[in-house]
Amino acid sequence: MNASLILRACRGSLTQFGRDVRAKVLRCADILVGVGIARTKTLTKLANQKEERLQAHTGWVVDITDDFNRDWVLRNTSLAAQWGINGASRALFCAPLWPLTFLD
Repeated sequence: MNASLILRACRGSLTQFGRDVRAKVLRCADILVGVGIARTKTLTKLANQKEERLQAHTGWVVDITDDFNRDWVLRNTSLAAQWGINGASRALFCAPLWPLTFLD
């Protein structure tokens, strides 16, 4: 299950806000959740998928709102992995997402 929040303004650290949301969901609903934070819904979903792999290092919260972290995630994610492409087509889409950010 996924849920999205649109934040117009957030004082303080977005990472800390994500940790606070995660803690409140756990406390109120007894559900473990991961939090992906980014500037678009697509990047947020990508951050959330990376959170699952990086949970030991991130505390279940991945913030890719800054350019460095966003570019790292895009460089380390293939098209096939992002969109669930398998079989013979997978070889065509094994390139990282990062070069696509330069297309207009």
